[in-house]
Amino acid sequence: MKRNIGLWATAALLFCSCANDVSESTTQPIDESQYTTFMAQDGGLTRNPHIWDNNNNTWTPHWQQDDRLWLHVSENDRIGSVGNNIAAGAVVQQAKFYFPAGYNNPTYGVHYLGHPSRTDGRYVTIHPSQWQAYAYNNDHIRYVGDCAFGTAYRNAAKAGVYDVKFTRLPAYLCITPYCSDESIRNGAMLKMVRIYSDNAITGKFDIAQHGLDTNFATDLGTYIESGLGVGNAGFPVNNASINKSLNAIFIVMVPGVHTLTFEFQFTSPQQAGLITLKKTIDAYDYRPNTMTNIVANLTTSFDAENLIIEAGGSIATAKKQGSIQVQEDKDWDGSF
Repeated sequence: MKRNIGLWATAALLFCSCANDVSESTTQPIDESQYTTFMAQDGGLTRNPHIWDNNNNTWTPHWQQDDRLWLHVSENDRIGSVGNNIAAGAVVQQAKFYFPAGYNNPTYGVHYLGHPSRTDGRYVTIHPSQWQAYAYNNDHIRYVGDCAFGTAYRNAAKAGVYDVKFTRLPAYLCITPYCSDESIRNGAMLKMVRIYSDNAITGKFDIAQHGLDTNFATDLGTYIESGLGVGNAGFPVNNASINKSLNAIFIVMVPGVHTLTFEFQFTSPQQAGLITLKKTIDAYDYRPNTMTNIVANLTTSFDAENLIIEAGGSIATAKKQGSIQVQEDKDWDGSF
């Protein structure tokens, strides 16, 4: 008899054996009694485009209906899930994913490759172009490199039971621009963010074989560009302090120690033409499975190294201009 596999798409997963063939599609109800099912053992999550920030402390990913997972059966064999239990239009923290019949190995690599249009079950491209339509929304990351990997282990104490935890492989940035400069702030619109690195931050990767190891990647690049807003209308930057709902930007990149240069292009009714501000920050370890907040104060002195020394002051007392900084990084609920 054939056995079918389903996956509770959270962190640690179990599976309970059943039998018989099924042919339901992803949009029809599935008789779970006909499947072997992976079920979550704890509250860890795996991923999705909707990420909620709870007081800057917790980034919580969710699943949606067209998400898909892959089993790494062998070096050249990847098996994709054939459906899940997520209702149309729903965004959920837990889900079950179903696979074809006949998989009984002691372990399986299980990976998520982003948007389901990635049908080879193998490659993920962290893209140099990461256009974002809406502020503080990361629907786009599934198209530009979001991915995760975990190993499913059969539980020796119970036949047909597997445990698995996923970990996101990229590093993620949440860029939060604001403008304390009254001379340009009113009506300002941020059109584009560009990021340059001294190391590779984009490329094409065989996730199941090598993760995001740049030694095995192709099409490596050191540049990411994010156009902003529907129709490239941009995001407002008329905020004098951080306002994530107004203009937060999400970026996916290859993890590692990078010296990043940020370039912001925006317009203001107070100044003719396109305003371009550029700043390099010190090397920083952008770790896998973390979201790092990058705070940027877009002012006319953005490129300055030091504050103006007032009468009676000295070079020793001049303070550095804090126009851009790495504020913090947060694990996405640790390992998944």
